[in-house]
Amino acid sequence: MVPGSFSALGAKFDPRSLSDGFTSDVLEAIYGHVKCRDEFVVYSPAELMRHAISAAETTSVRGPLIRGKRGGPFGAVTAIPYELRLKGGNVKFAEWWPRLSSPEQEIVLVGDVQSWRIVSIGVNLVDVEDDPTLHGEMSAIHMACKVTGRNGWKRFLAIATTGAPCDMCAGAFRWWRPRYIWSAAGLVDAVAAGFHEGLPPDLVKAMRSDPSAFPLDNERWVTEQRALGAHVEVGLCREEVRARLYQPYFGELQGTLYNSGPDDPTG
Repeated sequence: MVPGSFSALGAKFDPRSLSDGFTSDVLEAIYGHVKCRDEFVVYSPAELMRHAISAAETTSVRGPLIRGKRGGPFGAVTAIPYELRLKGGNVKFAEWWPRLSSPEQEIVLVGDVQSWRIVSIGVNLVDVEDDPTLHGEMSAIHMACKVTGRNGWKRFLAIATTGAPCDMCAGAFRWWRPRYIWSAAGLVDAVAAGFHEGLPPDLVKAMRSDPSAFPLDNERWVTEQRALGAHVEVGLCREEVRARLYQPYFGELQGTLYNSGPDDPTG
């Protein structure tokens, strides 16, 4: 597969065929919840998000574990439009996009996308691969770039992530430039669950004492991406993420992540 070839436009493209950088056991765990190929075409952002949740739930909560290790309770899905509703009627994105002379200048509203095609699903693999860069978003973007290239804006890329992106992932968004972004739980939800993303202790304590003072819409990455022109929605499937990922992982499984747990300076 040639990077940047935009092979996701091809009718036979299947995200499960990607092997660049990830072993078969990792890919099997990530995509194991998908029952058939047709499930890679979905009809709403919520369906995209639920694929991210299901993959993260498998690798962090339910299993099977990957080489005996759990991933972190975070996942992300990248996608491109599959069918569009334009002035002349419905059209397949794979037929429309190649005809554009300057696709980066075209505007397609979220409401004009009738269905989405999943390009990649990523989960947090930090502990599995012993690599601090392999957050859910980074894993998903890494695989997506193998089939779409690095210019997310030009190729109308979307990402749905189960949690607000950390500074690293938000930085990747700035370089990758997705057009459409959905997030579920916010940074305040991760902090409440026991994961503080390396934030200053005073800020962590403030978030834990009064979560309502930190609305998801005011997070810095949201402002940055909207300033770049991206469509950003927050809180999509938020309660589902907290119930299926955060509560079991940090609760009955007593999971800890990186800077959380007994050595957490914030307590």
